[in-house]
Amino acid sequence: MPLTPEDVSNKRFTPVRLREGYDMSEVDQFLDEVESELTRLLAENESLRAGSGAEARPSETAGAPVATPAEPETVKVVTAAEASSAATRLLELATKNADEVVAEARQEATEILDKARTEADQLDQDARGRAQMLDSETEEKRRELLGDMEKERTRLGGEVENLRAFEREYRSRLKSYFSQQLAALDGDGDGGQLPA
Repeated sequence: MPLTPEDVSNKRFTPVRLREGYDMSEVDQFLDEVESELTRLLAENESLRAGSGAEARPSETAGAPVATPAEPETVKVVTAAEASSAATRLLELATKNADEVVAEARQEATEILDKARTEADQLDQDARGRAQMLDSETEEKRRELLGDMEKERTRLGGEVENLRAFEREYRSRLKSYFSQQLAALDGDGDGGQLPA
C-alpha cells in the first residue's frame, strides 16, 4: 500500500504504561514502511529518469527548432514532506513526458498522412496517364479498323459494279441470242450462238 504524507502526519503510536515513550515494535514497523515506500519512490524516480534520457539532439542543418534534452533532475528525499514533493514532481515529469510522446505521435501521424496523400496523388496521376494512353490506343485502333472497313467497302463496291456490268453485258448477249433464235424460228435468220 503506498505511503502518503498524510499517513506520516496522522500516525499515532501507543504510549507504554510502565516507562516513557512509545511501543518500539510499532515504531520499528512504521519506520520499515517508510523505508520501503521511500525505496520504491527512489527506484521509480531512477526509472523515469532513465526513460526520459533518449531525447533528440539539435541539428545544425535543420531549419526547424529541435527540442534539447533537459538535464536529469535529482530528487533527494529525507522527510515525509519531501517525499510528497518528490511524488508531485514525478507526476509532473510523467505528465510532461506523456505530452511529449503524444506530440511526437501526432507529428508522426501527420507525416504518415502526408506521405499517404502524396502516394495516392501519384497513383491517381499514373492511373489517369494509363487511361489516356489506353484511350488514344483505342482511338487509333478504331481509326485503323474504320480505314480497313472503308477499303473493304470500296473493294466490294468495285466487285459489285463489275458484276453489274457483267450482268448487263450478259443480258444484252442473251437478249440478242434469244432475238436471233426467235428470228430463226420465224424463218428470218440463221439462229445464233448462245453467249458463253
